[in-house]
Amino acid sequence: MRFGWRRFALTLLLTIVTVSTIGFGGLAGWQIETSNAANSFAGGTLTMTNGPNGTSGSGCATTTSTPTVGGCAAILSAPAMYPGSPAVTGNVTIDNTGTLAGTYYLSASDTITPSTNTTICSDMNITITDDAAPANTIYSGTIAGLVSATSTTPITLPDSFPALTGTHTFYFQVSMASTAPITDMGATCTATFNFLAQPV
Repeated sequence: MRFGWRRFALTLLLTIVTVSTIGFGGLAGWQIETSNAANSFAGGTLTMTNGPNGTSGSGCATTTSTPTVGGCAAILSAPAMYPGSPAVTGNVTIDNTGTLAGTYYLSASDTITPSTNTTICSDMNITITDDAAPANTIYSGTIAGLVSATSTTPITLPDSFPALTGTHTFYFQVSMASTAPITDMGATCTATFNFLAQPV
């Protein structure tokens, strides 16, 4: 019996010692710790301003709460074009005002009045270049062709738009084709140019 009690006491002692040496998470009783708090993660901003012909873009600007802004002023217009008439020109400055660098794109849409005319946008030649030296030709063709080319995939602008400082001016030139038919007389091609951006 004495041997049995001794055996029991020894087992109990070993159990107590073992338990006492186990701390938090299975570590030894002595334990130290450091922690890194306040690890926060926020979304950057992707915003732009659109300033036609030297005007400030502040009046036509996207914000974090309004990412799509329409109705910016026209870049160029001509009310009385004819075959071979002088080209009209205009420009627009696009600024990246967000905290994210962006890849910028251009697309276009058009409307024709009267609706019975189907050719006038095809008879309006347009060239778009940038402010690089030498200038890059963004597009050269007809307004109808630009609309068709960007209907599913916009044109990627070759210019860099770093965060907060990215700014480029794009130059537009439009003329009526010398072969425009008389059915274009009195008709109007109204184009909308869309600048889009995605973070990069």
